[in-house]
Amino acid sequence: MKFRELSLTKVSGALPRALDNPRTPELERAGLVLRLTDAEGNVGLGEASPLPGFSAESLEACRLALEALSLGALEACFGAPGSLLARLERARALLPNGLPAAQFSLETALLDLTCARTQRSPFELFERPALARIELNAVLDATLPGAYESALELLGRGYTTLKLKLGTAWEQALDTLIRLTGHSGLKLRVDANRGLGTLDLPRALPRLAELTLEYLEEPCAPELWASLPATRPRLALDESLLGMTPDMLPNLLRRAKAQVIVLKPMALGGFSECLRWAAAARALGSEVVVTHLFDGPIALRAASVLALLVHSPTLAAGLAPHAGLAIWPEAPSVTLTGSQIEPECFSGGISPANYWQELGA
Repeated sequence: MKFRELSLTKVSGALPRALDNPRTPELERAGLVLRLTDAEGNVGLGEASPLPGFSAESLEACRLALEALSLGALEACFGAPGSLLARLERARALLPNGLPAAQFSLETALLDLTCARTQRSPFELFERPALARIELNAVLDATLPGAYESALELLGRGYTTLKLKLGTAWEQALDTLIRLTGHSGLKLRVDANRGLGTLDLPRALPRLAELTLEYLEEPCAPELWASLPATRPRLALDESLLGMTPDMLPNLLRRAKAQVIVLKPMALGGFSECLRWAAAARALGSEVVVTHLFDGPIALRAASVLALLVHSPTLAAGLAPHAGLAIWPEAPSVTLTGSQIEPECFSGGISPANYWQELGA
C-alpha cells in the first residue's frame, strides 16, 4: 500500500454538560482526527482523544508523534506480509508506547483505509466472527437529584442495562439503586471510580451485594484490594489496566479478586492491544466489556467494532451516545436504535462516509 498523505485536524469545544466522570469535571473536550490517504485517493480516518484526568498522555504529545510518522516506514511495516493483526501491530510499534490514543488512531485509520480499498468489512479483514448483536448500557450519576426519573426515561428508550456512577457518595446513591432493583428485567452495574475508602468498604460492599448487581467497577484504590470484604458484588477492573500489559492480568485479577475487565481502546492502545487483553481474559475465564473514553464518533465506532469481536455476549457494552459527542460534527449513529449495535452498522468501514469533508480536512 502506498500512502499519499497523512494529515491531522483538531476538534475542540465546550460541552453542554459535564461528563459522567468525577475525574474530568471540565466542560471542554478535544480530539485529533487522523486522515490517511493512499495513492488512489482512498481515505481512512482515525481519532486520538486522550481524556484529561484519566489518560497519561496529552493531545499535544499525540499530535507531535503522529506528525513525525514517516509514510515510508508506515508503508514498509504495514505493507509487509502477514495477517491484518500482525500488520497493525507493526504499525503501532512506530509510535511510543506511552501514547495509546495515538496508537488507536493509527490502527483505526489503517483499518478504515483497508476497508475502503478492499470493500470489505472490518470483521472480514480480521477474519474473526462477529457477535450478531450487542446491547448497550446507559450511564447516569446516581448521586444527582432526579437520578431515578432519569433512569426511567432511559428505560423508556429501550435500555435494559444501566451503569450508575457511585463516586464517594454511595449512601446517597443507595436509595436510587434500591428503587431501580424493583424493575423486572433491568440489569444494574455500578462504577465507584475508586471512590470507596478504608471506612466505606466494609459498610458499602455488603449493602451493594444485596442488590444483585452485574458487577461493581473499581471500588477502591489498588492498595486497598487486600482489605476487600468477602461479602461483595463481583468486581470489574478498568483504570487498573492502565500502564499494564496483558501478561499481568492473572496477578491483577487475583489481587483484586475480580471477574470482569473493562477495555477502553483509547486508553489501552487500540485493536491489537485490546485483542491481546481479551484473549488473556478468556483464557482465565473472565468476562470482557468494551467501553469508550468519551470519544468522538470515529473512535466510538471503532470501539464498537472491537466490541463485536471480543465482547462477552451476555453483557451490555458501554458504547451508548454520550456528552462528549457534542463538540463533533453530527455523524451517523453507531447504534441501530440507541440501545444496540450489530455488524451491519459497519459494512462500509469504520468512519462515517465522507466524514472528513464535514471536518474540513
